[in-house]
Parts: sequence; structure tokens; C-alpha cells
Amino acid sequence: MLLGSEFIATCDWEAIQYEPGYTGYSYATLVPKGAEIDEQYVINRFEIPCDDTWELTRVFVQHPDLGTLYYPVFSIAGYEATMSGHALDDAFKSQMLVHSQIYSSGELQSEWTNSLSLLMMWVAIPIWLLTGVMSVFVK
Repeated sequence: MLLGSEFIATCDWEAIQYEPGYTGYSYATLVPKGAEIDEQYVINRFEIPCDDTWELTRVFVQHPDLGTLYYPVFSIAGYEATMSGHALDDAFKSQMLVHSQIYSSGELQSEWTNSLSLLMMWVAIPIWLLTGVMSVFVK
């Protein structure tokens, strides 16, 4: 992961400040202009100027349901904003956001922290095996 590196974005972005209970975080959410948003939870919205650089300041990693979700946090014009890893992948695919070394949200996590985060999977393997064996015998 390249904290402090800069991303190049097109001019088609805005930041939406939702109520904190709606998103679970206090950062503004980066969305492409014209994207469908839930207006009832919007506190504020503003356009991202075209000439601003997006500096990657941190990445939140969550593991709901034994999956992995990434939330990159960017510093843009003195404030911080984020988007989901899925939105980041879509931005890369559409070329709305470009980086010279990162091409997907999965590349935001370093290899050693990814390996460490997978350790929680080992705890679940005996449960999966037991459930599989029991499903054969109990019908």
C-alpha cells in the first residue's frame, strides 16, 4: 500500500456528507456526479474541484461475514473523504480515478497485513467441517 501517494481524478466527483449513523463514519463520501444517493440522509454536498489532488491518507479494512471490505480515505483540499472499495474498483474501471501502481481496492492492503487478517479464517474451519459432516448424517 502506498500511503501518501496521489491519485488522479476526473472532474466528475462530488463529496456527500451523510448523517454519521447512515454510513457509520464521519467522513464525506466520494461519489461520481449524477450518482444515485439517498437524499434524506444528506447533510451537505459539494463538488470536488478538478485541480485538487487526492492523497491516500489511510485505509480502513473491515471483515464482515468473513469477507474483506476496504475504505480508502483521501485528503482532498484540506478535508478527508472516503468511498467503498467497490466504488473505488468502479472508478478504476471507468478511468474516473487513476493511480500508477494501484488498479483495484484489494491492492490497498499490504501483503503481510492481508496474511495476518486471514488468520481468523482458521478458527472457522473446524466449524465448517463439523457442519459439513453433520449435514451428511442428519437430514
